[in-house]
Amino acid sequence: MSSGEPSWSERARLCFVERLLFWRGYINRRDLMKHFRISAPQATNDLVTYTTLAPGNCAYNVRSKRYEAAAGMAPVLVEPDFGRDMEATQTAAWPEGAVDFVARAERPPRVASTEHLRALALAAHRRESVEVRYFSISSGKAAWRRISPRTFGHDGLRWHVRAYCHGRGEFRDFVVGRMKGVRSPAPCPVADTVDREWTKTVVMEIEPAPDLDANRRKALEMDYGMKRGRLRLPVTMAMLTYTARRFGFVGDWREPDALPMLNELKELVWTAVTKEKHRAVQ
Repeated sequence: MSSGEPSWSERARLCFVERLLFWRGYINRRDLMKHFRISAPQATNDLVTYTTLAPGNCAYNVRSKRYEAAAGMAPVLVEPDFGRDMEATQTAAWPEGAVDFVARAERPPRVASTEHLRALALAAHRRESVEVRYFSISSGKAAWRRISPRTFGHDGLRWHVRAYCHGRGEFRDFVVGRMKGVRSPAPCPVADTVDREWTKTVVMEIEPAPDLDANRRKALEMDYGMKRGRLRLPVTMAMLTYTARRFGFVGDWREPDALPMLNELKELVWTAVTKEKHRAVQ
């Protein structure tokens, strides 16, 4: 590694080294060579660099010809996250001979045109407005409407663009998969208008349902990492409805008497939305 801060590619390889050491317990040159398509000397250099960067985290085993994690290894480059790290290392982290190591419950994919996503992203970066031919559930028809894209959201199933709707004069969510076309980019006349629901963060407070027995309540507290029997989850206001749905909550939380709300599995209660604050607008 060159002097000073590592380049993006160098850091990516060093993070890969750390992740394999942490989750698999060892790494060798072949792992780096295969994953990044680099030479043997470069792989050797990366491994040596990591031992210098994180002394005591691993040691070279001459017999097995690989670096092995120390019992007390403490990551210095990435905060361990099993799901994210499995995606980053892919099959390199799997036990030898395993057909699958990590499986996820599959859901039908929602189609979102790459062409449309790109046009919307470019408009957001350029602070432009565009016309989109959007299918309306209420009317059952597709019509052209002008919007100014700002940001994107994903609820685990589909992409939506957060945009200023020039027809309604407010920020709204538009599901990208319902767009039949994107055209006519133009300067945005409301480029300085702030999307308050996007810049505001609230805290969802969730607890186990009160009528559950003590063992079930304890299990849920462990499942969700609750502290003192409660999960406090910071959420962007504009994404609150989508987050609530992921927990199985249904209904209109905006109604004054909506909370507390029992989720569809009748195991969690959404008790409050608290500590509102605004994030800095870039």
